[in-house]
Amino acid sequence: MTLGTESAPPEGTPGSTPRRLGAAFLGLLHSHVELFGIELQEQKARTVSLLLFAGLALVFGLLLLTGLSALLLIVLWDSYRLAGIIGLCTFYFLAAI
Repeated sequence: MTLGTESAPPEGTPGSTPRRLGAAFLGLLHSHVELFGIELQEQKARTVSLLLFAGLALVFGLLLLTGLSALLLIVLWDSYRLAGIIGLCTFYFLAAI
């Protein structure tokens, strides 16, 4: 036996089993943390795209509402212009509440 050259116990000794079990546990934990990071990145990308599509839907919905309001005023302009304007203002006021 030489001094200062201690090595790990051989594979058959009881001390190696907890060491291998700990290494396997750390490897499993590392894999789970890595998978969690990947899932978090994918969820972030999905959330950003969902917010982008929701914003676009809101913009196009407001454009549709503006176009329909203009169409209604064009149709009612000759005979009921004041009633049409008051009706649209009332509608927008009630929608805002």
